[in-house]
Amino acid sequence: MILVIFHGQHPPEAMPAAARFTQALNDTGFLNPMLIAVLLAGGAAMLFERTAPVGLLLLAPPIAVIAAFHWFLTHDYVWGCIWPLWFLALAWRYRRVFARLWAAPPPG
Repeated sequence: MILVIFHGQHPPEAMPAAARFTQALNDTGFLNPMLIAVLLAGGAAMLFERTAPVGLLLLAPPIAVIAAFHWFLTHDYVWGCIWPLWFLALAWRYRRVFARLWAAPPPG
């Protein structure tokens, strides 16, 4: 949506704190293109079973920021909860892949 509808800028926000935050993101000049690249790469990785866990790892930080943005700046708690719930459902689907990150290495 940021790329197509708003030409690389975040949409205007009604809440003053949210508007200041999105304006700061827009003013950096590099954060929006980087965010778009990470979201596209993560989404593309999610299209394939083999690379879906990598897509989840790429999408985790932006989803955390989106959720916190809605919880703390817009106070839209329902919309802020939808993103992490979908993410957790997908992470649960690939829990066996992520379990290897915390497994002890085999002895020897």
